[in-house]
Amino acid sequence: DEIWGNPTAYLEWSARDQAPDHVEAKLLLGGEIDTSWHWGANLVYEQETGGLRESGYEVTGGVSKTILDQRFSVGGEVKVALIDDESDRGNFAEEVLVGPSVQFRPTPNSHIDVAPLVGLTDDSPDAKITILFGWEF
Repeated sequence: DEIWGNPTAYLEWSARDQAPDHVEAKLLLGGEIDTSWHWGANLVYEQETGGLRESGYEVTGGVSKTILDQRFSVGGEVKVALIDDESDRGNFAEEVLVGPSVQFRPTPNSHIDVAPLVGLTDDSPDAKITILFGWEF
């Protein structure tokens, strides 16, 4: 908590079989709002290295409240993504998804996150369900 938002930069190269590679850059932010309230935001830029050279610009944000002694929390998330390609730069497909989120910590080092989001725009998928198991070293 010495730097606002506890920033973390992230860069990834994904080699895909029979599809163009992808480069993804992220800025992860988050922190505590108040006792038992937390927030997080991910700013993402993704670029396809070949093919249509699709670009994605994404912001995901969420808030959560710890309900049970650092073991169980509930919250909400929103994801907004703008996607275009080289053939029509600036003409974006607009995806907006919202929904609840839940985190359970079975042990101090592990967590299970579930976030079932529903799409709100014509360009959005009907739903996107994320289930994540994490281990902190």
